[in-house]
Amino acid sequence: MRRCSVQGCSRKHYANGYCQPHDRRVKKHGDPGGAIKKRARPGTGLAERFAMYTRRMPDGCLEWIAYRMPKGYGQINVDGRVRLATHVAWFLAHGYWPAKGLFVCHKCDNPPCVDADHLFLGTLQDNVDDAVQKGRMQSGDDWRRSHLRVTGEHIADGTALTWVETALGQRMEAQR
Repeated sequence: MRRCSVQGCSRKHYANGYCQPHDRRVKKHGDPGGAIKKRARPGTGLAERFAMYTRRMPDGCLEWIAYRMPKGYGQINVDGRVRLATHVAWFLAHGYWPAKGLFVCHKCDNPPCVDADHLFLGTLQDNVDDAVQKGRMQSGDDWRRSHLRVTGEHIADGTALTWVETALGQRMEAQR
């Protein structure tokens, strides 16, 4: 039986080389050791606090290692308000907060990344276009094909989109 890859842990393997508690910690904090052990002293500036919670990764990304939301985006408290770590990275690099309706998007497609060189400001449409261009999202005809239910009528009038759908439709007709 496979075991957790964390040294000293003898629990059963769950996913990604870790037991369930260590896998959860990696997803939440970016480290199987768990939450950040060091805390910022009162009066520590935002830039210094921000730097405490980041780590440079081998792929070049500067990853947020403090609290992450379930999809991997980091959060930090700024003046009593919880903000996305990417927005704080943008503020520290450019001196202004993103305007309402604008998104801080990733060039690297890595949600925990807060490297200002890997971020760009864009609208929702810019973000969607970027995802489609990089193949992370279906669009247009691809989306319609993946959600179309083929019937015998589609086969009869020749509107079945692919040979697979045609074959499936013929098999369905034969079962009736």
